[in-house]
Parts: sequence; C-alpha cells; structure tokens
Amino acid sequence: MRKQLKIIAIVCMFFGGINSSSGQDLIIESLNNMPNFVNPSFYGFKNSTKIGIMNRFPGKLFTNSLEYRYAFAHTYFEGQHFSIGADFYNSQMGVSGYTNTAASLSYVYELEFYNEWFLYAGITGGFSSSTYKFDKLIFQDQIDLMSNTIYLATIDPLATNSNVKYFDVGASIMAHNNRN
Repeated sequence: MRKQLKIIAIVCMFFGGINSSSGQDLIIESLNNMPNFVNPSFYGFKNSTKIGIMNRFPGKLFTNSLEYRYAFAHTYFEGQHFSIGADFYNSQMGVSGYTNTAASLSYVYELEFYNEWFLYAGITGGFSSSTYKFDKLIFQDQIDLMSNTIYLATIDPLATNSNVKYFDVGASIMAHNNRN
C-alpha cells in the first residue's frame, strides 16, 4: 500500500510539473482571442468593428519582471468591401533591459465567391524597435573572485547598448464560408 502511494505521488508530481512548466510565449497562449496577431486578414472576418487590449504581467521569474501588452482596433467599411486594422505590441524584461515594440497598419479587401465563400486578402506595414541594454548585465571580466568584488565597467566590445529599428511589410490571406 505504501509503495502504491509513493508511485501515485511521483506520477502526480511529474504530470503536475509538466502542466505548470511552459515554454510558450504568453501572447501565443492567448491567440484564440486575437488571431489577427498571426494573420492580419482576420481583421476583415465577419465584417465587424472591434477594439481589444491584452495586458499580461506574469510576475517575476528569477528576479526578472516580465510585461506584455497588445492592443488592436479594426473597422469594416460596408460599401467598399474592405477593412482597416491597427495593432500595437510591447514586451519588456526588467533585469536585462530588453524591450520590443511594434506597431502596424493593415488593409484587408473582401472578395465574395459563389456559394457564400469569402476570400480576405490583406497587406500590412509596420515599424518595430528592439532594445537590449547590456549595461544591466554582469560579464566575466567584471567579477574579481579573489577580492569578492563586482566592477561596474567592462572591457567586452559587445557590451554596448543595442537598438534595432526596422520596417516590416507582409501579406496575408484567409478564406471562409458562412455555412461552417
């Protein structure tokens, strides 16, 4: 009896550990609520107007605070058969100084085929910026084990603050019918 309880406890801890550990990005976990994050053609889906916001503050992981923010808005123009959508994404990691910000604008055109089939073709343009502050990290040359000291300056040539900015253009497509 005692051996069986031990085996059950080990199995429960194993499956409990698998369930609680997740390598998935928090935005990806919420994609069923905002599919336009992956495919901007969803801005034209069902010819609607929507506004949405998602904030996730999962707390601290090894003294590193994480923050995710996502906002979107889109509207459908009835007579012209197109939609316009805009979205904004921001993620930050406190200790490392990593920040990723992206904003984009999407144009989605609706084509109607026979038997109530619709095709939504979209084009998206946006701007993104990523920053990584290396001065918040500690490199090997800053650590002096003999005197138990951590120096503020580093001689590492890669330890400069990195800021990358770029424009992003994409195309998307989606098909659906009203029967399914």
